[in-house]
Amino acid sequence: MLDAHLARVLILLAALERSNQSTTVAKVLYLDFLLRYPVLLEKIARAIGLATLEAISISAGETEAISSHTMRYKFNPDQRRYTVLLGALVGMRLVVATDDGFHVTETGDTTLHILTSDASWASVPNRAEVVVELASVVNDIAGTLRQYLPDHFVTNEELPR
Repeated sequence: MLDAHLARVLILLAALERSNQSTTVAKVLYLDFLLRYPVLLEKIARAIGLATLEAISISAGETEAISSHTMRYKFNPDQRRYTVLLGALVGMRLVVATDDGFHVTETGDTTLHILTSDASWASVPNRAEVVVELASVVNDIAGTLRQYLPDHFVTNEELPR
């Protein structure tokens, strides 16, 4: 089976393909960051008034996770890392690269079906759809991310109880 990062990117690529949006490496990088941090996704979705907000369905554990409060320091827009990830998906024949972006193959669809039938991945396709909707509304996804990232590390006293 795929590691979590590759699986999440595959789910994201499938959602982008269904919406007929382009799939550049930079776009995948920024949208995957939102998919990885649903607390930030929800914050931005609320701010811009997305109608599909309930599809994010954040668990209490995700809200309280320290990574949700220190994500600014994990935000590293390194396209080289995503070039390697996308190359791995191409190498596994789960996606193909074309002039207009990346497309999920039949093998990739089968893998997605198996992956998303697992309860631990059940919410990710819905979140990916919200991420893709957000990308269709926001012109500068990188700027929007930076605008909503927390400005500092959160101390233990600031964590939600």
